[in-house]
Amino acid sequence: MKHIEDLDLIVGRQLRQCRKLMGLTQTELAAGLGVSFQQLQKYERGVNRIGAGRLQQAADILHVPISYFFEDHRHDAERQKLIPLLSSPQIQELNNHFCRVSSPTLRQALVELVKAISDWGSEDDGVSGEESIPKFLR
Repeated sequence: MKHIEDLDLIVGRQLRQCRKLMGLTQTELAAGLGVSFQQLQKYERGVNRIGAGRLQQAADILHVPISYFFEDHRHDAERQKLIPLLSSPQIQELNNHFCRVSSPTLRQALVELVKAISDWGSEDDGVSGEESIPKFLR
């Protein structure tokens, strides 16, 4: 059985990972939660326990269900492989802009556009890399 301290570490780890994936700094998230930068650091390290209300507030800011913070994915090999990719500046920028699109129809159109672009480079047409991308997208 896990000690409560283990759960605090899991919640803190998940909070930090999600914050980074969303491209937020500790200062930005702390401001959104109404706590100091130092307090957020303590939450993320599991030194201080984050209360239920504040955890719900973090879930709202980060657009995840509150259950996200209680999932321990340290040993999930597939997810661990994605963390460096999802933490890249390009993915964070893409995600930040995507999240600002409020129309579900436009969001789906963006998904379809990215799918189409990714298919251009994977087709066996003898053209690869930069040459396969339309000029207006380069």
